Amino acid sequence: MPQQTRIRIVFWLFLWGAMMSLHGQSPDAFSLSAEYTDVPLKDVLQSLETERGLRFSFQDADLEGIRVSCSFRAADWNWVEQRLLGAYGLQGRWLREGYVTVRRLAEGADREWRIPLHIVDPEGKGLSFAQIGLLGSRAGGVADEEGSMSLRLFSSVRDTLLVSNLGFEQQRLSLRDLLLSPDQVIRLTPLAVELGTIEIREYLTDGILASPDGRRLTLTPNASANVPGFVDQEVYRLAGLLPGITNQGETAGNLSIRGGSRDQNLILWDGIPVYSPGHYFGMISNFSPELIDKMQILRGQADAAFGGRVSGLINMETDREVVDHLQGGAGLSLLGVDGHLKVPLVAGSSDLHLAGRSSVDLLLTGPTYSSYRDGVLQSANLHEIFGGEETESFNFRELNGRLHWDIGRETDLTLSGFTQYDQFTYASTGTRQFTDALETDNHGLGLNLRQSVGKGESILLQAAFTRFENQGGNQYSARNTEISESRLSGIEEYSLRAEYERITPENGRFKVGLQGQQFAHTLELTGINTLVSDRERRAVNEGEAQAMAAFGSWAWNRPSSPLSVEVGLRAQYYAPTDELFFEPRLDGSYRVGKSWWLKAGFGETHQFPVELIDFNPESVGNSAALWVLADGEKFPVANGREVSLGFTGQPGSWFFDVELYYKRINGLSSTSLDIDQLDNVFVEITSRNQGLNALLKKRIGPWRSWVIYTLSKSEWEFPGRRRPPVPADNDRRHELQLMNSFSVGPWTASLGWRWHTGARFTRVLRVREEVVDDRVRARLDYGRLNAITLPAFHRLDFSLFYNWQPPDNSFRGQLGISFLNVYDQSNILHRQFFLSRRDPDRLNPSRFSLDIIDTMGLGFTPNIKLSISWR
Repeated sequence: MPQQTRIRIVFWLFLWGAMMSLHGQSPDAFSLSAEYTDVPLKDVLQSLETERGLRFSFQDADLEGIRVSCSFRAADWNWVEQRLLGAYGLQGRWLREGYVTVRRLAEGADREWRIPLHIVDPEGKGLSFAQIGLLGSRAGGVADEEGSMSLRLFSSVRDTLLVSNLGFEQQRLSLRDLLLSPDQVIRLTPLAVELGTIEIREYLTDGILASPDGRRLTLTPNASANVPGFVDQEVYRLAGLLPGITNQGETAGNLSIRGGSRDQNLILWDGIPVYSPGHYFGMISNFSPELIDKMQILRGQADAAFGGRVSGLINMETDREVVDHLQGGAGLSLLGVDGHLKVPLVAGSSDLHLAGRSSVDLLLTGPTYSSYRDGVLQSANLHEIFGGEETESFNFRELNGRLHWDIGRETDLTLSGFTQYDQFTYASTGTRQFTDALETDNHGLGLNLRQSVGKGESILLQAAFTRFENQGGNQYSARNTEISESRLSGIEEYSLRAEYERITPENGRFKVGLQGQQFAHTLELTGINTLVSDRERRAVNEGEAQAMAAFGSWAWNRPSSPLSVEVGLRAQYYAPTDELFFEPRLDGSYRVGKSWWLKAGFGETHQFPVELIDFNPESVGNSAALWVLADGEKFPVANGREVSLGFTGQPGSWFFDVELYYKRINGLSSTSLDIDQLDNVFVEITSRNQGLNALLKKRIGPWRSWVIYTLSKSEWEFPGRRRPPVPADNDRRHELQLMNSFSVGPWTASLGWRWHTGARFTRVLRVREEVVDDRVRARLDYGRLNAITLPAFHRLDFSLFYNWQPPDNSFRGQLGISFLNVYDQSNILHRQFFLSRRDPDRLNPSRFSLDIIDTMGLGFTPNIKLSISWR
């Protein structure tokens, strides 16, 4: 064979071997170094075919008009595919021997991303533990000490990322912009405006933000970890995770903030006051989390723009982002069904968001409702006492919505509303008959107009209406004995508000405004107990009231200064008493070193609509809340003053928040149906609350673990009466929470253990018999009010969620399972007494019997939920 021929054979064998090597290469062995500047994507793929031996299969129409500008240095296949294809809504799938199929994904479809990035300050220095995540989602990650990370997400290329770090402005950018950036370096700008906008990305877990001093908290329900023991993201229970906030009696809506009661919290939904505690006697949160963009929570010293309550603030705001395509979802759990829709109306400027929730009759016999019912109805005790056939009916429903319109670049208008309804009846029939019923209506409507009038300047005009009404009662009858109670209470409020705000880097934030309110209320309370008297006890009260307020505040903070301060004053006029109340507010912090803050605050507030405290240990059943308006005579204007002092620190992955507080509230109103109080059924109370809240949190990789301890003392005093202070109903001397959350891939889990001192109750010392109106009557002698403590409460809760998406990315699914009270601990939440007539005998000559009615906590309570959504 001629040498030239041998050379040709060797050459072709070498070339064939090289080509086979390329065709047989795996994506793991692929590496590319190249630079493209405004090159058609089709040409780029053809060059990879020629130079790298790959074979691409695609539709020409999918690549039409796409031009590529990016560079690679020893990039693997995953990174090349994401930047060349993924950034443009395409997906490349490596099959075998170098064959790659390219297809266009559906609009908004999700896919997996793995993006290396670096988060730095303006000088290029890495920002330790900076955080990045999907806007409105739990997905995201935390940078290492050098500011670097590999971000893993399952989302659409159109999704928005939120990047944040302590002391820097938050930055939003699309996933596509990050992929197409030259170096995947995100540069954050130091924040130089005001304290309230400096946020720690993670206070307890994802979706819970805080100012550096930990005073101002912002919760994003859709991005927050679920509360242990629950499959629904209940907004009120989420608030109960925070230091200083407690869900009293295992309810969702009966929130106590630093020893205060439920009615002392100002709860707003897009500026509409909310009086309802939730569904099923407050056991289930109202308001669908899918519509809530954020919840601002203040545990004291609220902004001067807010008034009318003496404890805390929970301000819920709906999402203002206008969707450009139909989005929605639905869910079914053992507690009910829910759904939401987000509908575009005018492209880019207007949309409608709707959400609804409802109970389902078929679920009332399930294990979750059975556990809730046992606690709400004290059913074991009632069945033992009455022994009759039991029937129950219950349903709730709610519809929430908001209509948003961006009127030009500087003006936006939002119309919000909600309607919520609850109905409950219970009956035990037999020789002894007992009935219990409650019906609740809760409606609200609000209008918000915001206008930008200059750089950093805006005007807010707000109008709101709300009405809350509940009526109910219970009745017991047996052998010439009747014990009954009937309650009707309604309150409505109209509000107008105007606010001007100006923010500048040099002078901070300045805000002034006016607010006018019109109130009306109705109260009717009747009761009879023939064991004590044949006379019916009755209290009726109704009226109207007007209130006007002017307020102003100034907040100042600069990164160059360790001092942050906010001062405010609210001047509040209340027409029924013809008084002008001045409410100073002061809030400040001082940075010590890089990671520690000292903080202090003082505030004074007044409250006009109040819920009466009920002293009636003989009451059995579920009573309707009684709302009244202060009149300066029978119902005084409540006045609260609070002072606090503490420190916050964030050294590395640790977080500390410790705060001492003292709060005194004068002029609380209460009611007692004691027969001795017929001419004075309403009693004035002074409340004193003092305590310490301590939080310790540690984050290790995907784990978040935190411990919250609260030491508190809540007492009541009775002005004008010679009696020492007594423990308040909500006095819990010690409380401990141990919480853990974990997230990896499609799995998320949360585990929590709670322990606190038992609830207070008043002991009945004896039952005396007296002859009144020629009949033997009963008289109860009580011990000191709330002097006895029930056994300590403790409970372990667990939740687990799995998220998935089908190959065609047509929807997202989530399956959740939860277990409340994993080890089935018997907890007594509340103790009452039931007095009834009996036949005397030689062993017990008394004509009356006294039974203990204990409200038990939830036993082992499973729940499961399937949710489907698309966007």
